[in-house]
Amino acid sequence: MSTTAIDVNDTRGLHVATLTRDALRNMGRYIAGADVLIRGASYRQDVGDTRYSGSEIVVRKLTEMGAEMRVHDPYVDCFGILSDDKIRRYFELGCEVKGLGRGHIQRIKEDVRSRRR
Repeated sequence: MSTTAIDVNDTRGLHVATLTRDALRNMGRYIAGADVLIRGASYRQDVGDTRYSGSEIVVRKLTEMGAEMRVHDPYVDCFGILSDDKIRRYFELGCEVKGLGRGHIQRIKEDVRSRRR
């Protein structure tokens, strides 16, 4: 790969963040405090692999700009996205939470249910 191609690939996430900021500005809104959803975190469609994806750079840059970020990709397993406090709050709201490698989630759920009684 040429050096130019690598540079373009590495900086495209920063360009997306700038485009997002500019789009909000054109609508009379600020990026700071805006709710931004990224749908798809992987490198390409129907793949759960985030290697080579610019999504992490986009999220990091928009967060630095003050945006409230949300990321959804049904093909990517997530770890550590929700804190125990947020998991507890979701259970309190009647939502269901599942996680890989976090067996204590069931204990949080049982604790919330026992407090309701």
